[in-house]
Amino acid sequence: MDTVERVTTDRGELVLRHRNGHYELISNGVFLMDTRSGDSERAMIREALAAAGPRPRLLIGGLGVGFSLAEAVRSDAAEIVVVEIEPAVVNWHRGVLRPYSAGALDDPRVRVVTADLIAWLETTTDRYDAICLDVDNGPDWIVFAANSRLYAPAGLDLLRARLTPGGVLAIWSAADSPRFAAELDRAVGPTRTVRIPVPRGEPDVVHVASSAIMTTAMTYAEFAAREAAGESPAYEQLATAVSHDARLLARLDTLPAAKRQPNLIFAVVQFLGGPVTDPAAFLEFTAANWSVVEEHIRARATQTNEPARCALLLPVLATLPQPLALLEVGASAGLNLFPDRYAYRYGEHRIGDGEPVLDCTLTGAAPPDRVPEVAWRAGLDLNPLDVTDPADARWLQALIWPEQEHRRARLRAAARVAAADPPHLVRGDLVDDLPALAAQAPAGATLVVFHTSVLYQVPAARRQAFIDLVRGLPAHWIAVENPSVIAHDNLPNPPGETLHNVLSLDGKPLAWARAHGDALTWFG
Repeated sequence: MDTVERVTTDRGELVLRHRNGHYELISNGVFLMDTRSGDSERAMIREALAAAGPRPRLLIGGLGVGFSLAEAVRSDAAEIVVVEIEPAVVNWHRGVLRPYSAGALDDPRVRVVTADLIAWLETTTDRYDAICLDVDNGPDWIVFAANSRLYAPAGLDLLRARLTPGGVLAIWSAADSPRFAAELDRAVGPTRTVRIPVPRGEPDVVHVASSAIMTTAMTYAEFAAREAAGESPAYEQLATAVSHDARLLARLDTLPAAKRQPNLIFAVVQFLGGPVTDPAAFLEFTAANWSVVEEHIRARATQTNEPARCALLLPVLATLPQPLALLEVGASAGLNLFPDRYAYRYGEHRIGDGEPVLDCTLTGAAPPDRVPEVAWRAGLDLNPLDVTDPADARWLQALIWPEQEHRRARLRAAARVAAADPPHLVRGDLVDDLPALAAQAPAGATLVVFHTSVLYQVPAARRQAFIDLVRGLPAHWIAVENPSVIAHDNLPNPPGETLHNVLSLDGKPLAWARAHGDALTWFG
């Protein structure tokens, strides 16, 4: 056993030592943690982020030996703040502990604050979509008496105040505590307990509490601030106006929760020819025409069909044995079933001679040299759309945000392709009806089941049932989904701050992909 460093802090003696191939943190003679496993710390991050939604702002209380932070930087978190009270611990992660935090201190999304967590929480005004707390051994086994404040009602109220509406608080513990789980349920919201087996002794525990469900007003305010800002000034202003309009909010609250989302009502008003660039006119239109607006909201769903996602699929499709039998899950109008009919431009490299031309910035791999040979194409959707139906075509156009005329032009060009040779679209469920449709694929063709930005709309249990099903089919499986929807281990950091999905083949992650198909960054 070797002592790597011994420091004296305001809280006493802190020792980092190396023993039997692992590092240990010892405080005032008491064992705190080591680098042997980390399964429960990683699970804490995964559980919190899975419930927090895409590109969350994450706060981690306690750096420790780095397992939590290492897991966090593998996610799509937009910002990660770590509050660690001991400067020595931070320094060790720039040295011997660097591998255990995956070099995350160099990640541009990561900011480390050296401070007492409670003192910092009392002064900051920042709010987070997920807070993960691992500053002691849990509520019933406190090493530092001062940390007991975090687990007391006042501390939980303070943590709750730093969550965004609908945010998630996950707290690691060395032992189960039904009493504490009940207190979390009171202070934050519905709480579940996750038990993680460890090599010795009782399981470690993560208590996961979800804060109160967002009101409709909060939903629209969040949409304005986190989705529309920087992308659509019109929708940012519209959502802000709705969040303050009591009459429209009351009407929206009479709808099922899934029907209250901003994109749906905005698309409906566009579809009906109403104003979506003037908030006052929008509110006046919805008030005067609510019965018609409501009818369309209840009858329709958001089914964005972005043909540019074919540029993400092509580098994989071109490598598979030809010809292909394509089966798209969540096909909408089936525009992504025609990768052989479009043209592509990866930088200066152009492939194909069709329309539209799909531009994609490709990094880390050579562009494909051919379009695929497609022998059969079919789509599965709960409510398939028909581009030859004027109403369906108008609905697809209405789903595009007002300022994005380039996407409208692309949609029109792709719709002409589909109208000339309508794809075989089947109304059905992705689990119940997939096997029968897959069985229709012709012999001699390579069956490829694929989906792009679909599974986030599917409940978790049903999503897993689909994944289990598709893995068992005699087919290749291509997915373009957010990493919070399909989890992958050891993902590199995404390029930049914008939202990225993961392109995968047969469950193996291959590249970061922009949601609308304009960029693809291959993993090294």
